[in-house]
Amino acid sequence: MSLILFDKFYNLLVQNIGHYTDRLRQVSVSSGEYVSTIANVDCLPLIIVGREHCYESFRDLPIAKTEEAIAAAKHLDNVSPFDGVSYFIVESLAEDKTRIHICTIKQEIFELFSASALVIVPESILLLGLLQNSEKGKYG
Repeated sequence: MSLILFDKFYNLLVQNIGHYTDRLRQVSVSSGEYVSTIANVDCLPLIIVGREHCYESFRDLPIAKTEEAIAAAKHLDNVSPFDGVSYFIVESLAEDKTRIHICTIKQEIFELFSASALVIVPESILLLGLLQNSEKGKYG
């Protein structure tokens, strides 16, 4: 019984995620198969923005504590070639060094989804976060 509930929850979750590359797509379930379909901009609560709409960079900082690196990241100059909304992940490299991964979504892409989506996340930040957590043993 619990496996059936998990499958229903997973299907519901997957169907509420959009992936924007050349157009917005979502996964739907048809006859037990997952199918990628074109979606309406205003119908999905979680949008993953493809790398082609983002600018990625990183900076290494001589800061040991993650909390201090997060505070510093909020004050870094924007090096993106366009205006947009920036996301970041902090990675500890050594006892006295952290790396700030920065990903900026183009402003017009962010605005396209900001009125209806609850969460907008760059594809690369999502993947990096999953990778970091899997290395720490949080997943799998």
